[in-house]
Order: sequence, then C-alpha cells, then structure tokens
Amino acid sequence: MTSKEYVIYFLAVFKNKAIMLFSLIQASLFSFVENKIGLSVGLIAVYFALAGIDTATGIYKNIFYKKQEFKSELFFKKLFSVCIMLIAFVCITMINEFLNLPKNNTTEILKSINVYGVYLFNLVKIFLIVSFIAYEFSSIRENVIALKWGNVVKIIDLILLPFTWISENIKNKIQENKEVIKEENVISNE
Repeated sequence: MTSKEYVIYFLAVFKNKAIMLFSLIQASLFSFVENKIGLSVGLIAVYFALAGIDTATGIYKNIFYKKQEFKSELFFKKLFSVCIMLIAFVCITMINEFLNLPKNNTTEILKSINVYGVYLFNLVKIFLIVSFIAYEFSSIRENVIALKWGNVVKIIDLILLPFTWISENIKNKIQENKEVIKEENVISNE
C-alpha cells in the first residue's frame, strides 16, 4: 500500500458518523468510570465476567443438575455484593481525591500523613478487588465440583493456588503466635 492509500483507509472511519459517535460515548463512559470508581474498565469487566460465570454455573447446578427450584434470594445476594463492592471503591476513590487536594496551610508532617493515607487506601482497594476475585473463583469452584467437572476444577485450583498458599501461611503464623503467647503466659504464671 502507498501512503496515500493508508491516509484514505484511516480517513474512511470518519465518514461513518455512527462509529465516531459510538467511540466518543464509549471513551467518555470509560473515562468517567475509571475516574469515579478508581478501577480500570478491564478489571471491572473481568470481575463482572466472573460474577456472571458464577451465577450461570450456580443456576445450572441448582435448576438443571440438582432439579431444584430457582431461589431468588441467592441471586439478590450476588447483586448486593457487587453493589457493595462498587460503593466501597467509589468511597475509597473519593477519600483519595480528598487527601490529594492541595492544601496551602499544611506542614510537612500533614503532607506525609496525606501521602500515607492515599497509599493505605490504595492498598485497601487492591486488597478488596483481589478478595472479590478470589471469592468469585472459589464460588465457581464449588459449583464446578458439584457439577463433577474435574478438568475445570484443576484449572481453577491452579488459579487459586497463590491465594491458598497465602491463607495457609497466615494461619500458620497465627498458630505460632498463639503458641508463643501461651508459653509466655505459662512462664509468667510460674
């Protein structure tokens, strides 16, 4: 292709006003979501895809596999948890925006507290999204085990392996600390 053909190919998109309007609306919506919720649209899409898979496997498991009636309270529980997640992210993003406001009469100590506050709330946001995604994977895993889909369980177990390792390490550290505290109490009582 010549450079003239490349330019004509590039400008062909601008002839279709519907595509331009759709792109403009989509970009504006994505920008708004990322600025106000504080999460990328891709991450939100992954979470909603996992929530959809979880809901679909749960409905399939209960209605078609176990031949039970549809229980709407479980569906609304999922919807409620998704809404709580979005509200938490909006609140954290708003707190971060407040902490990042320019303050003329602040000392260096208050500025450093603001920096650590923003860092802390961003860590909470990361912890929440990882927790929600791990919850969705574990819920999908439970549904898949009930459906007896062995290969899918192995794949999900591979994805959940880091979460399981972290959980086991935390449990071991807590148990070790309990034992140390018991030993110290025994020694102090003697």
